[in-house]
Amino acid sequence: MADTLKIALAQINPRLGALDEIAEKLRAVRAEGARLGADLVVAPEFSICGYPPEDLVRKPAFIAA
Repeated sequence: MADTLKIALAQINPRLGALDEIAEKLRAVRAEGARLGADLVVAPEFSICGYPPEDLVRKPAFIAA
């Protein structure tokens, strides 16, 4: 077990509801964090769907995606 934990903070600007685009951005920052030696990459809340999701969370297509 390692004695240290390196954490990277991911600051992204997700476009609300653009799930595939956001997922690709998060994969890219995770890869960059790993390349730089991070053990953990932390992203802002609602990074997956964009912020604020508001009425999107009531749409079945959004939930399914």
